[in-house]
Amino acid sequence: MKKMHATLLFTSLILEIIQPIAGLVDPQSQVAVNAQAVTNQSKKMGSETMRTDIVAEGDYGIHWYLTATGELHLGTGTLKDTPIPPVSGANSNDGQLSTQIAKEQGMTNPTQADLQKVGEKVTKVVLDGPVVTSSNAANLFAQFGCVSEYVNLDQLDTSAATTMKGMFFSDQAYVDSEDDKTKYGNNVLKSLDVSKFNTSNVTDMTNMFYQLRQVASYDLSSFNTDKVTNAGSMFFGNSSLKSLDMSHLTFANLRISYFMFSGSAIQKLRLDAFAPPANFTGWEMFGGNSALRQLTLGPKATLSDSASLTDANKIEDETYLNNWQAVGNGKVQNPLGDRYETGNAVMHLYAGEDKPSSVETYVWEPAKREVEPAPIEEGQPVTVKHLDAKGKRLAPDQVLTGNVGEAYKAECLALNGYKMHKVAGKANGAFTTNPTTVTFHYVPRQTIGGELDESVPVNGMVYAKRTINLHSNKNFTDKTPKANYHKQKRANRPIFSVTGYATSKQGYKRYQVRDVNKKSKTAGKTGYITAKYDYVSSAYYRLNQNKVKVLGARGINGYKQKNLKDKIRHYKKGQTLKIKRIISNNKITRFQLTNGQYVTGNKKLVIAE
Repeated sequence: MKKMHATLLFTSLILEIIQPIAGLVDPQSQVAVNAQAVTNQSKKMGSETMRTDIVAEGDYGIHWYLTATGELHLGTGTLKDTPIPPVSGANSNDGQLSTQIAKEQGMTNPTQADLQKVGEKVTKVVLDGPVVTSSNAANLFAQFGCVSEYVNLDQLDTSAATTMKGMFFSDQAYVDSEDDKTKYGNNVLKSLDVSKFNTSNVTDMTNMFYQLRQVASYDLSSFNTDKVTNAGSMFFGNSSLKSLDMSHLTFANLRISYFMFSGSAIQKLRLDAFAPPANFTGWEMFGGNSALRQLTLGPKATLSDSASLTDANKIEDETYLNNWQAVGNGKVQNPLGDRYETGNAVMHLYAGEDKPSSVETYVWEPAKREVEPAPIEEGQPVTVKHLDAKGKRLAPDQVLTGNVGEAYKAECLALNGYKMHKVAGKANGAFTTNPTTVTFHYVPRQTIGGELDESVPVNGMVYAKRTINLHSNKNFTDKTPKANYHKQKRANRPIFSVTGYATSKQGYKRYQVRDVNKKSKTAGKTGYITAKYDYVSSAYYRLNQNKVKVLGARGINGYKQKNLKDKIRHYKKGQTLKIKRIISNNKITRFQLTNGQYVTGNKKLVIAE
């Protein structure tokens, strides 16, 4: 009996030695043999039942084992503290747990290819109890490209971790069933619970969620990024991730963020509390993401043109226009803020000291806006009054009614002998909850200087009182000007002969004219000018005056005849002349002086006193 026990003990020891190597050759064929080899280890882990399917196991601070079905179980305890891997180059992406599995299977110095092959055997990671990481959580689960589920990840205590670089890094090759192309990453994991992670001591999150192709959301509510200096490629290749809320994360010490969201499907990103150092540029932070169409930034954000925010609607989606627009006081589907032609223009807002003073959201300008209908509420009336200069009522008051928000238009009246002089209140507006009054003030049609605000007849003369254009068409556009006439002093105002009238399709009156400014480069040109009185008026007086003063630098002449023939005398500039009456001669006016002589009625040469 003792001999039999000795034989069994010897056999057991031999099996424990050769098991890892045999597992590497054909782990499935070793299940029955391995069952005996791991009986004692299973008892150490407190299993209620004996495991008969373990293909590899070991100790890494905690005890772990891998089943034939691909379940990697992690026992209770603290993970071994190992050196932090290099930033780049050889071994920079070596998975901590995949390396342990490889070594237990006889690989002394496993290559990347070895680790990927080993990692592909793991399909589920299960924490059987509380697990504490060391300061080094870098590449902890790297190369697990076939893991479809992490169980009890909320029991992972990461409070001691200072690096999470490549923590879930995946670069395994797979064939995409949609386009039959070879791609890389984890294409089976659809959710990842990191809601209990303590990241208060973490400085490096580079490649943390690298190429997790099917994960659609992350709960980062427990994250603290105050100490993070490097977040490069943090969400690289997350092609199912469309929305990411990082609204509470400051990244107060961030230096590197290149391609942080590259290759992801992120459309909506919140960075409300983003407050990196003042010298942070954000080089290529948004590079490689053409889907981002809603970005929220806070007043402490610091970015630059080099952050490479893509111009709006590069994907040519017909539901959007080609501008970024601040939401302002509007909504995402009806933004009301400023427009920006490029992504760089948005980034430029956060490159200097004069930054937006509050949290602002920028979106691709929607082609079709969703405007919520305002509740219908009866507005207070708008009373329209018509008064003369002394406050006398010239017509009965008009009362306009409508609902709050509806537009109203108060119009002046055509009153015989009067013209509208000014308006008090808003002639065009919207009904509100308060009563409104609009008052039109009128003056007699004869104004100071003897001018009439009426149309100048054909063959009459008009001059420009302000800057105007001569247009080729009665419907003025940016393309119709033929000549430009700048505002001049009265004596030098450009003058035109009226040859006809026209009305634009908007209903505006036009003069059809010929340029009669002698020795001018524009002399002889024809076209259309505005008929607005504020811009042009008759070049000759049309009402009688008591006195006029000579305005022309060379003075004027007094003539015996009304057609200004037979000169009698000359009047110098500044002389005042008494007027007897005004007469018309071929649509052009003359003044007859009290001494019987005739002088011009041209406003460029004389001015009424």
